[in-house]
Amino acid sequence: MNDEDEITPQRNDSLINLYELLSSLITSLTPSITTNILRDGSGEKLNRYIDELKSLTTDKKLEDFKIPILHRTLNSKSYDYVRGEAYVRQLTGVVNYLHKVNKVIGYYCLGPPKPQFNKTGSSHTINNNLNAEQQTQQSTNVQIEFTQSIVTLTESLTNLEHEYPDETSKENKFAKALKKSLSTAKDSLGIVALILQVAGAVGLDPHTALKLLKLG
Repeated sequence: MNDEDEITPQRNDSLINLYELLSSLITSLTPSITTNILRDGSGEKLNRYIDELKSLTTDKKLEDFKIPILHRTLNSKSYDYVRGEAYVRQLTGVVNYLHKVNKVIGYYCLGPPKPQFNKTGSSHTINNNLNAEQQTQQSTNVQIEFTQSIVTLTESLTNLEHEYPDETSKENKFAKALKKSLSTAKDSLGIVALILQVAGAVGLDPHTALKLLKLG
């Protein structure tokens, strides 16, 4: 059976709309979120979306992407929250998972664009629509990859702080300073430039800094 003979999955608008909503949440993320705690109900909302996904797909593995809601009492006031780092990891994880395993999502959202002919059949209009769809999807994919890079790097820096607990050491200073500066990075190249800049500022050899983060 070749590609032309493959059965087209039945369109599920509710599932597609929910996937696009989750993708839009990713594109609105900022790097600084990984160092924050979220008390705005983001975790609860993500878990509700995952419950909706489960009901639409009957995929029990989606349960693994739900985020634990944490509880804290401060100055006699109690509130629920989630860690930004965990929120980003679970959000990007569920979007990537759907991309890889769900045939409806893969076909209608991330597969090759399908021509939508208008009444006049204008090839110019069709090509413009397809190019716009491709650019939007590419932008979403780049944002997902960048956000995941920020999450992974934040985890590495946290581990580095634990590995070098002496706050006077160059390694500890590097980890703390880079963690605080990550929100200024705009893309993957910006992350590398920031690593080198912070390393120089604390007196750490750039090659050593990259090795500490397993990047060189």
